[in-house]
Amino acid sequence: MTRVAAGVRQDAGARIHVRIPNPEAVAAAVGISPDDSWGAGDVLRSGARPATVGAWRLVEDELGVPEGSDYAAAVERCLRRLLARVNPDEFRKRLSRLDPQLRPTVVLTGFAHEFPNVFIPADLVAKIAELGADIEEDFYLLPTDSADGKEAS
Repeated sequence: MTRVAAGVRQDAGARIHVRIPNPEAVAAAVGISPDDSWGAGDVLRSGARPATVGAWRLVEDELGVPEGSDYAAAVERCLRRLLARVNPDEFRKRLSRLDPQLRPTVVLTGFAHEFPNVFIPADLVAKIAELGADIEEDFYLLPTDSADGKEAS
C-alpha cells in the first residue's frame, strides 16, 4: 500500500516566462513588473551556478493543494488568474516591438502525488494563442511511503 509521505504538500502553478538577457527590458516594453526575474550571469536561488540566460516571469501559485482534491482544477485556476493579468494581444505586440523573435512560454508547473491530467478550456487556449506563447509542462512527483515505511519505487 502506498500513502503520501508525511509533511509533503502539493503545489500547483502557472507562469508566463520570457527568456531574455535583460529582464528589465521586458518590464519596460510590456509595462508590467515581473513577479520574478534574473539576468544572465545572476546566481539563482538554487545557488548551483550562474544563469546562462535571463528571464522575466509572472507567477500564479496555489500552495498546499489538499490531498484528494482536484489537482488539475488547481492548475487551471492558476492559469486563469495568470492570463487575467495580461491583455494577450497588447502583450504580444509590445514584446514584439522589443524583439520580433521573442515568444513567451506559458508554463504549467507543480509538485503532485500523481502526474496530473490537465485540461485547458477553449477560452484559455484562445488567450494563450493570442499571446503567441508556447506551452510547457513542468510537473514533479512527490515522494510517497509504502505501508512498511520505505519509499515506494
